[in-house]
Formats: sequence, structure tokens, C-alpha cells
Amino acid sequence: MLIAKPGGYTMIRFANSDRSKAILGVLLLTLLVIVVSFVTYQAWIRGADHRDFYPRWAGARRVIEGENDIYSVEATRAMQLRLYGAEITEGRDQQGFAYPAIVLPFLLPFAIIENVEIATAIWEGLTVALLVSGLYLLQKAMEERVSFLPILLLLLWSYTLLMVFQGQITGLVLFSLSAGYWAYRRRAEFLAGLLLSIGLVKPELVLLPITLLAARTIANRRFRLPLGIVAGLSVTFAFSLILVGWWIDEWFAALIRYTEYAQVVWPVNILWNISPLLIAGLTALVAWGLIRLNWERAGQFAITVPFQLLLFPQTLLWNLSMLCIPLIYAWKQRARVGVLAIWILGWVLLLLNVSSEWWKAQIVAVALSSLFLLFFLNLPSARNPNSLD
Repeated sequence: MLIAKPGGYTMIRFANSDRSKAILGVLLLTLLVIVVSFVTYQAWIRGADHRDFYPRWAGARRVIEGENDIYSVEATRAMQLRLYGAEITEGRDQQGFAYPAIVLPFLLPFAIIENVEIATAIWEGLTVALLVSGLYLLQKAMEERVSFLPILLLLLWSYTLLMVFQGQITGLVLFSLSAGYWAYRRRAEFLAGLLLSIGLVKPELVLLPITLLAARTIANRRFRLPLGIVAGLSVTFAFSLILVGWWIDEWFAALIRYTEYAQVVWPVNILWNISPLLIAGLTALVAWGLIRLNWERAGQFAITVPFQLLLFPQTLLWNLSMLCIPLIYAWKQRARVGVLAIWILGWVLLLLNVSSEWWKAQIVAVALSSLFLLFFLNLPSARNPNSLD
């Protein structure tokens, strides 16, 4: 019967081929998690005094043990004693749990592991797998042909390596944004909303891109994407309420304490202190980008990432790994010299390490460089095959 209907046979064959590729991809990613987890544990986690994932693990571990207090000063001290055997002295980073409690569903599988170093190593292995998956899907969202060269290049970027090294959560956010955009381009908009809602565990990194995509779909009378965001956020919020009860007030209080001891920078403030004209110039760039009707859709999405980093307060350097999204876009637009220049710039600025405040200048310089590269690539929609509409 299949021979009598070659069209049907062909469809089945392609479906099986796609399924086989998906299974192979999952197996390879699983192997990647195992290898990276082992290497990172041996290379820099075992015996380390601190990684940024440690307090996230400690907070989720308290929840597993039946404690619903993860934000108070007392909870922070208890986590310090668990991790280091002593309280951290005043004037140093207190390593409090400052994430919204909607992050707990993603942390609990790792908090089940009693050894914080093993849990952190597995988290870092998963982070690399999420980066590879996210940047792969991001390329698929822009065109079918995928190159692993830019993925490898960006994995070896200074800020990406630093983010993985520290056991940050930024990799999960980058995957959320990339995979959400891929689903959006595939018209699976409810799925896109669900994926994008994950990124709200670090709202300072995703509000502009998510707002852009939601506003575009609402303007076109398509509501599945915002409904997906609401649904995903509702599930994680409800789960967090079950785990720790009402936490919003305590979280805000913890954020205020966090700003008192953590290193936070607002790039807008830096630009203003240098010269108000820089703020005027940045405002003009934002306005120009918004009113240009011939911005193709992938470019509009990509440009919101450096804008996000410049307009919202940021902590240290690892958030610059979010620039992998616009750099993938630029690579797809064949601006490979520009991507390589920013890649090199990141390494040079990191290695210079001029002063303890040098990281603030890096955030502004690298984000602005990416922004200028994207404006340079502003091509009419008619000449760009990546246009969504």
C-alpha cells in the first residue's frame, strides 16, 4: 500500500527522519551535559570556595527541608552556615536569595542532590546544553541552515565562559528567549509564550523582547502568545505559592538589601555622568529604531537585547552573554567581521581589568558596540529573507 501511494510513503519517511534527528539531538545533548558536568567539577568546582549557584541551591534546599523562609536575614545567615560553616562578614556580598520564587521549580531538581558541588557541576553542564540548544533554535528561527561555528565561537566568548564558570542562571534565560522566538516564528505562539515566561526569572534581561513580541501579536489580533506567557507565569507562581506561601513582599525587601551589598550598575546613570548628550543620543537611537517601519522582524527582536542591557540595572559581567542573541543575528546577516570584532573586544576588555569598577565600563561598551552593529545592519525588508510577515 505504501508503494501504491508514494506521496504518503514519502511523508512517513520524512517524519521518521525528523524524529530520528530529534532523538539523536537529545542523546548528544545528554552526553554534552555529562561531559561538561564532569569536566567542570574536576576543573574548577571541586573544592571551590564559592560559585553563584551555591546560594540558589541552598535556598531551594531549605524549601525541600520544609522551610518556607528563603528571603529573610535569618534565612540568609542559615544558608551561609550551611555552605561555608560561618556567617559572611558585613561589607561583603551576603549571597542572599534575591530571585523571584518562580525560579524554584527549576532549582528543586538540583536541590535534591545533597552535595552542592555535584549539583553545581550538573547545573553548569545543563547550562552549556541550553546555550547550544538555544543558539541552534535561534538560527533555525532565522533560516533553515544552521552553522555550529558561531555557536562554538560564542560558547568560547569571555562573558559566556564567565557565566558558565560562575554557575549563573543566565543560560536558562537565554534559552527561554531563543526557544520562545523560534516557536514564535513557527507560529506556535502559545508554546512561545510558555517558553518566554521562563525568562521572567530574571526580568531585568527579558522585559523588552517579551513586550515587543507580545505587543506585535496583540496588534495583529493574535492572543495565544500573551496567553501562553500568562499561563506559564501562573503555573510557576502557583507552584511557588504552594512551596513558600506569599513571597512578594519578602522578595522586594530582599532586593533592597541586595542592592546594598551586591555590585549593581545602571548603564543609563553611567552615560549621564559622562555626558547628558550620550543619553540624548541613546534616546535618539531608540526612537529611530522604533519608527523605522522597514526594520525586519528578526532585527527588531535582536536589537531589544542590547537595549535591555543598557536601560535596566545589571549585575556584573555575565549578563553580557545575552548578547549572543544579537550576535547570532549579525552572523546570519553575514556581518562576521563585526561579530569577531565584538568577540575580540570582549576578551580584551576582560583581560585588561583596569580597576574594580572596570566591569561597569565593559557592560556599557560591549552592549553599545552590539547596538551599533545592529543599526549598521538595518536593511530594508524587501532585501532581507528573514522577514516574518
